[in-house]
Amino acid sequence: MRAAPATVAPAIVGGPDEDAAWVDFGVHAEDVAAWKAEGFGPFDAALAQGDGFTPSISIHYRRQLRRVARAWVRQGLGSLEGLRWHQAGFAAADALRWRSQGVDVATARIRRDGYEQESARRSLPEPGTQYNDQKKEEMD
Repeated sequence: MRAAPATVAPAIVGGPDEDAAWVDFGVHAEDVAAWKAEGFGPFDAALAQGDGFTPSISIHYRRQLRRVARAWVRQGLGSLEGLRWHQAGFAAADALRWRSQGVDVATARIRRDGYEQESARRSLPEPGTQYNDQKKEEMD
């Protein structure tokens, strides 16, 4: 006589935690069902949506979009913080490097774009500054 086959419980998909994740990641509520139908999770869909993709367009770029999302997840940044880094234009490895230095997204963006060069700014006069003769002599 044969042993009864072991039954495997189906994976529960879309429970309350996942539903909340879609909202947390800012995925448009009207698109959630379509993203799910294309096989995207909340993080993947949020990255794609943030890059200007819709569920119907993502069909043609599914592999590339998933590859990008996997890079973030592998680095441990499959989170809202990772989404913020991505939206600021950083690659996952760059985000990790900045984070390891204790730098947040906003500061890293400022530094990357070259806006935080205070020492150079302090040495330059404010626009419209006029010098009297004494100042001019000091500068000569």
